[in-house]
Amino acid sequence: MSLLLLFKRQQTLRSCKGIKMCGLPDAYLQTMYLANKLGKLQDKIDIISQDIHSQNAIYFIGKLTEYFGIVESARVLLLDKDLTTESKDIANIYLSEMAIKRNELFSLVDNFIGLLDNMSERHTDLMLDFINTLLDIMPKGIYIENQLYESQGKFKMADHILKISSMRYKKTLFSYGEFCKKKTKSIILSEDVKHVKLFQDNEINFKKISKSEYNVALLHKGTLKLDLN
Repeated sequence: MSLLLLFKRQQTLRSCKGIKMCGLPDAYLQTMYLANKLGKLQDKIDIISQDIHSQNAIYFIGKLTEYFGIVESARVLLLDKDLTTESKDIANIYLSEMAIKRNELFSLVDNFIGLLDNMSERHTDLMLDFINTLLDIMPKGIYIENQLYESQGKFKMADHILKISSMRYKKTLFSYGEFCKKKTKSIILSEDVKHVKLFQDNEINFKKISKSEYNVALLHKGTLKLDLN
């Protein structure tokens, strides 16, 4: 099942879509913000699935779909606090699956960055856009995982998961940043670099992700106010 179909089946609070400028926790869970973000990711998955037919890409996309499918299911579970007791068993299943899929995804992202040097210009363009989108969304998944632990009264575990996941995310972001810096440096030194324009444009996109106040707030449970539509 695609992520998009999963979202359509699970959106039970559409009336919340109009909420604007709200504090992070409740509004983040109750609006369509995450579903909209993941919907855009699904569009990119569809494009890559049609265009890049390597086994590595297919495997990666499969893992990605599994992870964010669970994230969206967990978000829906968090919408109604009255269901906390009844949802304990399913919440534990989601938490276990999210931890496994999250770790797999981090490793796959690291490996996928290494494949960029050997791709055609079109595939490099697709993959840079895809990796940027993924790195922008992952803090949202980590935040949902943290909130699900808290909903079950597992506050120490919630803090632990947020801490180690944030560290792992920053490590992946750093690796990607170093890759981008290396490409930029090679371009400046007039070294032989494939797809120069793509990497020059991508430097701006990476800076937006690495300096995102929203992602920082999510990973540190901040109080930043944002338009979530």
